[in-house]
Amino acid sequence: MALEVALYEPLIPGNTGNIGRLCTGFNVRLHLIEPLGFEITDKSVRRAGLDYWPHLIWSKHKDISCFYKDNVTGHDKKIICFTKFAKLELQDMFFPKNSVLLFGKETTGVPKKIIKDYDMISVRIPVIGKIRSYNLANSVAIGLFEAMRQTKNFEKL
Repeated sequence: MALEVALYEPLIPGNTGNIGRLCTGFNVRLHLIEPLGFEITDKSVRRAGLDYWPHLIWSKHKDISCFYKDNVTGHDKKIICFTKFAKLELQDMFFPKNSVLLFGKETTGVPKKIIKDYDMISVRIPVIGKIRSYNLANSVAIGLFEAMRQTKNFEKL
């Protein structure tokens, strides 16, 4: 099984576009969990210059429960939720090959209740400098690269 990335209610189209480019480059499926803060149409994708979008493997889900039911239940996948509130740091995380890396919306992340209700593993990217958090697209790049490095998913590229 391969790694996958999921975005919970992303708000900023530029972040999602950058993450889509990253997922296309790494040949990783991208899940978008609604509601989205923007529309994805052929016209908007063309206008944004996302010429790689037709090559992206992606799906959109009505809400977190639909995403979970369709992609996790019975599929032997583990959801790894990236949140600044986690105690476990990225460098101490062991990623199973069948991980779905879940990232929350830019303003509030993934609600703690969802993390608890869906029994997700939580991990955080260490912040050493004087900032609250990293940009969503940068966080996905950091997390996905580490998960790919650990699981040797680069062999598929």
